[in-house]
Amino acid sequence: MFVKTLVTDSWQGPINNEMEFDCPTVNDVAEAIQGLDARQHTLVTLLGAGECHMAVGGGEGRYVAYVTFDNLTFYQLASSVEHQRADVQLCVGGQVGLYSSSEIVSLALALRAAIHFAETGELAPAVEWRKR
Repeated sequence: MFVKTLVTDSWQGPINNEMEFDCPTVNDVAEAIQGLDARQHTLVTLLGAGECHMAVGGGEGRYVAYVTFDNLTFYQLASSVEHQRADVQLCVGGQVGLYSSSEIVSLALALRAAIHFAETGELAPAVEWRKR
């Protein structure tokens, strides 16, 4: 596995009881992302070497995700589905924000991208990434 540490949030009101797990497995990554609920559990971060990481946030069928290799350039996972609404309200990292509907992805897509990154440290092929 490329990813060395998995970090999850757990909000109790304004307090985040963040948890770190060293040497996560693919199952650990999948379970953490499947556990996102956009309320108490809103963000999973997969840490590689140096600044390289992936973050997946949201829950209940609506997720956002990005990858960075240097903490300067970011690759946003994008949806290929046309959406009617321009912005979607979603809680990520314990804060509610507005996200472009083109950035909202399904659980299946978030899992596919996260598992590929966790195993290889690379952007998942055959999915759309937007450089930021």
